[in-house]
Amino acid sequence: MAIGLSSGKILIYDIRDMGLATELEGPATASVNQIEFSNKGVFMAVSWEGLDTCRVYSLHKGFSFADVKQENVPVTALAFDYYGGFLAIGTSQNITIGNYKNWKKTLTTLKPFELSGVH
Repeated sequence: MAIGLSSGKILIYDIRDMGLATELEGPATASVNQIEFSNKGVFMAVSWEGLDTCRVYSLHKGFSFADVKQENVPVTALAFDYYGGFLAIGTSQNITIGNYKNWKKTLTTLKPFELSGVH
């Protein structure tokens, strides 16, 4: 279980005894905006209020992480696929999709289409 704090830190608790397992530092002191776990709890994605960075932690590898930048647009949504191998990162301008082999490498970018000239 994880709790995001307004200081930007994330507290990870062991669900067996509800003891604090570790405290993770965020990339800034902004409030944690969203925490999303992959299906089996192998990965955890976190975003912070107003930041263009999503951090993906590997919970099975000692909380190692990769920062995924979104080109100066704050991250507003996070979602893993059913199997936990792909992550969608949403902003006000697009959605990028990456996978566990290299979280920093974008596989595809989805942008909303514009209806120009339609009344």
